[in-house]
Amino acid sequence: MLKAHGLAVKELRRGEPCRIGFTGASCPAVPATEKNEDIEAARKNYFESDYNAFAFSDAYWFDPVITGKYPEWVYNYESHFKPEITDDDMELISQPIDFIGFNIYQGKYISAQGLIGETPGTPRTSIGWPITPQALYWGPRFMFERYGKPIIITENGMACHDSVSLDGKVHDPNRTDYLHRYLSELKRAADSGTEIDGYYVWSLTDNFEWAKGYSERFGLVYVDYAAQRRVIKDSAEFIKNVISTNGKDL
Repeated sequence: MLKAHGLAVKELRRGEPCRIGFTGASCPAVPATEKNEDIEAARKNYFESDYNAFAFSDAYWFDPVITGKYPEWVYNYESHFKPEITDDDMELISQPIDFIGFNIYQGKYISAQGLIGETPGTPRTSIGWPITPQALYWGPRFMFERYGKPIIITENGMACHDSVSLDGKVHDPNRTDYLHRYLSELKRAADSGTEIDGYYVWSLTDNFEWAKGYSERFGLVYVDYAAQRRVIKDSAEFIKNVISTNGKDL
């Protein structure tokens, strides 16, 4: 997969000038407190992994692309788990890119003592994912510190139990609150020195979700699938204001 990425970058560079990035789905480690020992534990947890979770480590994917080598811990496991990786492979994989993207919906809380389990009553989306706004501060911060590349949040949003109300509108206060909380954390990251190049809500309209079909609604715009009618939700008006003010009111 990474070699295919490198080939695509080389091909794109032959065309018109453009910015090229690489996106991964991420579940950032969030320090339980802002004590140094918790921050360091979260940073270490975020970029390390074990034999059973290689594919879910951001460093496993981003280190080769950006640094030209795999994380050191990859080499602690049996060689049969890995194909032969040549110098030519790494040169291809690490073609220069301009930014890195992340799909971030939730994070995991880490203390100096390790992973902290969810507490009873943890807020969740309608799809059951925990709501952890600080993931949009610590994820971009840790990634920018490690790689020094501008960050684009390529997906963030939530599924809600949306429906058309008697007034003909779709009121989704949970989504508006979710977006406000997450964007406030992203703004905090930008204000503290993390280079943020963009943010995309998932998604513009209700659509076919890869795991849930049409049963969950992530959109800023409600879709009546039978009638093919669209209704702009309250959260879309919130995002419109965020865009027009560049986050001034967050």
